[in-house]
This record gives sequence, structure tokens and C-alpha cells, in this order.
Amino acid sequence: MIDGPGRSYEDALNTSLILMSVSINLDGKQNIVNMMDENGTSIIIASMIKRLEDNPDLPDLRKNLIVALTNIAELPDGFQTITWQLVTKIEILDEVFGPSAVKPLHNFLPKLSELEEDEQLL
Repeated sequence: MIDGPGRSYEDALNTSLILMSVSINLDGKQNIVNMMDENGTSIIIASMIKRLEDNPDLPDLRKNLIVALTNIAELPDGFQTITWQLVTKIEILDEVFGPSAVKPLHNFLPKLSELEEDEQLL
């Protein structure tokens, strides 16, 4: 998709431009999020994140991918999918969402009432 043997920088940049354009449309966002592998991982989002990890020195490509990811994140399922894939990649999470992600990310933390219920079960 974005990565592959024999792929030129121009090919990757063109692909990122297409992803950025497709991610503007609601159906495009949903298609990007819902194209999953057998493990339930969104393969397009995973490919975009992999490209961000592997290419810190390509600013135009990074900018396009970040714009596409922020477009996809406007969809609640998109935000959740992206943040779950970035949970161990804090630098990229910060680069994509910045401080605006702090409040929505708190929804992924366990609630105190849930923790108290779990302790009562023990």
C-alpha cells in the first residue's frame, strides 16, 4: 500500500495524497478504518503509522499522512483505532494529535467504579 519493495518516494507521496483526499469523505474514512486483517487490525491505518515510524526525514510525506490520520480521527471509530495502534508510540501520537488528544484519551482509562467492582470480585 504505502510501503513495498521497489516503491519510490514519489509513489509513496502520491499514495499519501490519495489517502489524504479519500479521508475527507465519510465513506472514505469508514473504508479506511474498516479494512481489517484477520486479527482485526485496520491495515491501512497500520501502514500509515508504519510509514511514519520508518521515515522521520520525509516531511512532505509525514505531513500528508498526519493530515489523513487527523481526518480519519474525526470519526469516533477512527480515533479509537488510531489511538489503540499508537498506544506504545507516544511520539507519533503526540505528533498526530498533540495536546488536543489528552481529553479524549482519558476515555480509554479504566473508571474507578470498574476497578472497585473488579476488586470486589477477588
